Amino acid sequence: ATSQSALVEKLAKFPLVRLKVDYGGFTTCNPQRFGQRFVDRVANPSDIVLFQKTKVKKREEKAAQEAAKRKDKCIASGMPPLPDAEDDPASQIQDLVADFLQGGKESLRLLPQQDMNAAVFLEFVAKDNKNAIRNQVEASLKRTQTYLATESASALVASADRK
Repeated sequence: ATSQSALVEKLAKFPLVRLKVDYGGFTTCNPQRFGQRFVDRVANPSDIVLFQKTKVKKREEKAAQEAAKRKDKCIASGMPPLPDAEDDPASQIQDLVADFLQGGKESLRLLPQQDMNAAVFLEFVAKDNKNAIRNQVEASLKRTQTYLATESASALVASADRK
């Protein structure tokens, strides 16, 4: 009886730890083997980890909702949405860039943001066009030069008419 009470007293000093882990789509490890690493640190080393698997339908619904949120966020920020793909790294990058560029200091001033977004995400990322960004910068530069040339020409004509 004393050894049992000593064991209970010893275990009472350790915390009970229980983790529920969703393993959908991944392989699991043996929970008892995992718990062996924590034998003298927790009261329940054999049942630390409880593996559970959520229904595939719930995961798919959640992924669809997240994709819809990403698409709405892209449209609101002026970015063209990428083709639908669950957990697509390109769409995650697009979200990060949209969040970054919505700040006041980081916004694009010389290059049109929508055109650059289209070049980066629709051409460079989605179609792997290595020259997409350079081509867009050159096209923007050409448009700006043409605009400045016509404005300066009209300003010269207006100043000549005044004299």
